Amino acid sequence: MIHRVFCPSRFELRPGAPGVRAVLFALSLGFWATSCTPVATPSAAPAPEPPAIPSIERGDLPDMLAEEASAALENARRSLEAGEFAQARESALNVIRRYPGARGSGEALSILARAALGLGELSQAMEASLGYLDLFDPSHPAYSEALLLRARTLAQGGEGPAAFQT
Repeated sequence: MIHRVFCPSRFELRPGAPGVRAVLFALSLGFWATSCTPVATPSAAPAPEPPAIPSIERGDLPDMLAEEASAALENARRSLEAGEFAQARESALNVIRRYPGARGSGEALSILARAALGLGELSQAMEASLGYLDLFDPSHPAYSEALLLRARTLAQGGEGPAAFQT
């Protein structure tokens, strides 16, 4: 009975036979080749853009005014980065007054708050930082930045305990 299941006398079925070795080699080569194959090739998808800072007021501007607002906001950013706080404050106020519906105009409130802090005008900084914080939902990625700006203005305004409660 055992003789019928496994025939040691048949050369081609012996473990060391060339046919058995070839089958074992093919199986191991197939396993090795498929285990190193990546499942999917990585795509060159662009990174997602960070969420936009909302505008102060809802509304759309014509293209020409939107370009002016973008240039005024960029001017305010450059002035703040250069440490020209008075110029940054004026540029930010210009955006707030003339282009409140422009895309990203809420950033002007942040610039205004930081410029006012630099000039020592704490009441204007507190008002602007509160307006900036009110633009965001707590789930927005920029909410934490707005909250830190608000806490900083409160702390510099002498309201340290209130800064920790925001």
